[in-house]
Amino acid sequence: MKLIRADYIFIMGLLFLVGAHLATNFMITYYQEETEKVGIASEIVLEMEANPVARFFLGFERFKAIYSYIIVPTILTGLYWVIKNKYRDSILAIEAYAISFFMLGFLNFLNDGSILLGILM
Repeated sequence: MKLIRADYIFIMGLLFLVGAHLATNFMITYYQEETEKVGIASEIVLEMEANPVARFFLGFERFKAIYSYIIVPTILTGLYWVIKNKYRDSILAIEAYAISFFMLGFLNFLNDGSILLGILM
């Protein structure tokens, strides 16, 4: 199957989304270690996550990786596949959806990436 330009845009969006989840999980681990040293409650760490659904699921200890790296990318990929099959005759519609998925991942990455840069600097 040959990939179209919308597929590449969507794949870049998925990479940004996974990068945002990597940054979030790193920050949670980093701040949990810091809060244990200082003695502050570790629930404060989850307040930095802007997405309320992600904040809810990241509260479960073992569910973080499953949510971040399996559930969200699978749902978005499945939704993109449905859209691509529904609008297979309209490349512009497929690209519009791909760009919206890309922007979702990119904005999420920028949110978490800016906080991560503040930690690492």
